[in-house]
Amino acid sequence: MTHFNRGLRLVFMALALLVQLAVPLSAVQAEEALPVLDKIGGEFTLPGPKGKPVSRADFKGQVVMLTFGYTYCPDVCPTTLNAMKMLRKKLGADAARFQVLFITLDPERDTPERLERFVAYFGEGILSLHGSLKEIKTVTELYRARFMKQPSPDGKTYFVAHSDFLYLLDTKGRTRSLFHMDSPVDEMARDVRRLLSEG
Repeated sequence: MTHFNRGLRLVFMALALLVQLAVPLSAVQAEEALPVLDKIGGEFTLPGPKGKPVSRADFKGQVVMLTFGYTYCPDVCPTTLNAMKMLRKKLGADAARFQVLFITLDPERDTPERLERFVAYFGEGILSLHGSLKEIKTVTELYRARFMKQPSPDGKTYFVAHSDFLYLLDTKGRTRSLFHMDSPVDEMARDVRRLLSEG
């Protein structure tokens, strides 16, 4: 998260802690299989490139990394997508069964065309999704993501303060692990391969 005051930072940190507490201890303890985080996630459909509807169910058989952000984000979102670029490179041939979904939190400014240009900068395998603010809020509630507009210091524009979780979904669309933008790429690659090996 970035560009918001200390009070908001503490609120988002508390919310992040609540999400983490929703993950059972087996998420940390189990090495054999990642747990199913059934309280985080759910079915959704949002417009994708060219306005074509995209659903979570469209990626059955693939492992998905879902993340929220916006194109005017000065640091967190570019860092996150760059990590996804490195992750895809790390996966090698396994990247063919791995998809990144980037959902905008700023539908007011993030046009479909701008979103496509933004994600294309970070290479293949990243799909941008948009929609109305109401549609996007529905999805963020499913994944317990939080975001809030924050005016810029000069009052001429705004930033979007947001949680920085990345959600790893298995081939059935279930949430299996949570990461942050600065999580080690090797760790993410390991969990992606674990889910791919499950079929």
